[in-house]
Amino acid sequence: MKFFTPILAIAVLAACGETVETAAPEAVKPPLETVEVEMTAETQAEIEKTFNRTIDVPEFYAEGWEVTPGWPGEYPPGFSILNAGVTVMGREDMDPTLEPVLTCLLPKFATYQVWNVDRALKDDIIFAVATKMFDITMTQDTSIDVPGESLEDPYQKLDLKVGDTLVYKRYLGEGFAILARDGKDYEINEMDLQHTSDINTASQDGRGAEDLWVRATCADPARTRAWLQYKDVINIKGIGPTPIMGYAESRDITAEDIPEITRQMEYDDAVETQMETDD
Repeated sequence: MKFFTPILAIAVLAACGETVETAAPEAVKPPLETVEVEMTAETQAEIEKTFNRTIDVPEFYAEGWEVTPGWPGEYPPGFSILNAGVTVMGREDMDPTLEPVLTCLLPKFATYQVWNVDRALKDDIIFAVATKMFDITMTQDTSIDVPGESLEDPYQKLDLKVGDTLVYKRYLGEGFAILARDGKDYEINEMDLQHTSDINTASQDGRGAEDLWVRATCADPARTRAWLQYKDVINIKGIGPTPIMGYAESRDITAEDIPEITRQMEYDDAVETQMETDD
C-alpha cells in the first residue's frame, strides 16, 4: 500500500478527530486562538517539498526503529529563535550517541517547523522522526476500515484475528498511526485497537518512543550543517515554541510575535507545574 505522506495523512486527520484541551491554571491566560485555514492543493504541494529529502539512517536506528520524514501531530511542534546570538550544540549525524560537537548559530527569528516552507527550502532543512517500533497482538477478532491504495480509492476492510501481529511504525496525529501487517503498511485509528488488542500495554517498556530531529543550516560563514534534536533545543534560552498561525501555516517570526510566544511559554510552564502538583 502506498500510504499517505505525513502531511497528507495529517490533512485528512484534521477532519476526523476532536481536540482534547488541557485545563490551564486560571492565573495564566492561554495563548490567543488562531483561525484555521483550508488546506489548498497549492499549499499542500509546497509543504510536500519539505518531505522530498533523502534521510541517511544511522546505524543506531538501523534495527528496531522506523525513520520517516516530517514530525508527527495534527499541528507538528516547532521552535523559533527569539533573538540574535542564539547558539546550540549539534551533531554531525542524527545519532543520539554522538557527542554534540558542532556549535551552531541559529538565525534570529528563524522558525523550524515542517510547514515553514520558505525557511525549509532556503536552508535545505530536513525534518525526521525516529520511532521505536513495537508489536501489537490482537486479542479479539475485528475488522478495521483503512484507506485504499491512493487518495481516490475507497476505504477497505482489514480483517484481523486473535493472535495476529501488527508492527507499530509511526504516529501521525489525532490518534492515527502507520502500522504494518505482514510487511504491508496501513493507516489505522488507534481507537480501533483499544479493546481488541494489547496496544495499551505493548509499549510500556519504552517502545514507541519518538526522537524528533532537524538538520539545520547554521548562520556561520561556512553554513555548517548540524543535526539538532528537538528535546535538546526547545528549553535553551532564546528559543521558544513556534506559535500556531493556522492549519498548514508557518513562517519565520517577527518581533511582534515575541509577546505571544512568551505568553505561550508561561502558559506551558504553568500547566506543567499544575500537573506536577496534581501528581
